[in-house]
Formats: sequence, structure tokens, C-alpha cells
Amino acid sequence: MSSMDKITRYLFSSSQYSVTNKRVKYNAFKPPRKYPDEVSVYDVSNLSDESIWQMGIEGVESVRSDNKKIKARGDISVEEINKIANEGEPPVLKVEPDPEPHPNHMNITGFTSLHEGQVNIIAKKVADLAKLEIRK
Repeated sequence: MSSMDKITRYLFSSSQYSVTNKRVKYNAFKPPRKYPDEVSVYDVSNLSDESIWQMGIEGVESVRSDNKKIKARGDISVEEINKIANEGEPPVLKVEPDPEPHPNHMNITGFTSLHEGQVNIIAKKVADLAKLEIRK
């Protein structure tokens, strides 16, 4: 994956973003308790906006057991993730392919080597750079 490629984090809860402030909130990029080392994202490089939403509906919503619907997404480049990852020594975060449940699925990994305060700081930096897109 090139550092110029774009990834997205599909958002299922309004607690993960602010429509009023037009921003993604940091908890959207914090790993869930169930998977403490990874944040699920999707490679959306070279996809149209419509195709990104369609992939989310068909490849993410449809396989969720809780039937939650995508409400928004946060788009960010791999280059921006790499800049944040390389602020520390050694680099903290990696964006790695994980083709389940979808061929474009990836994970941002490297969180378990950090304490909670560091995770919050990194999640905030990532969220601050992510572009919020609201589902219509």
C-alpha cells in the first residue's frame, strides 16, 4: 500500500463524530476492548464516494451481527497515519491488510504497546486529520 493511499473508518455511532463541529471524534480511532490492538479501516484508494458507501453497506453493514447502520465515515491518508506513527521511536502504528470480512479491509495496529493516555493522544491526532463524511 502506498503512503498516498486513502483509508476510511466507517462510523456506526453518533458518539464517534460531531455534525455541528464537522469532525471525527477521537474515540472513533481508539481500538475496541474486544480487539485492543487494532482499529478496523478500509482501503478506499481510487474509489468514488458512491463506491465507498456501497462497499460499507455491502461489505460491512451486511455482516454485522448487531444490525447497526453506517452513519458516517472518517477518511484519512496512509501518509498521515505514517507521520503520526513515526513521531515515536520505534514507529508505533502500522496499517496492515486483513482481507476479512472484505478484500479492502485493513487494520491500524500497534496500540497494545502503549498505555491508555498515549492511545488517546494518538487517536486524537488521527481523528483531527480525518475528514468527516456524513451518510445521506
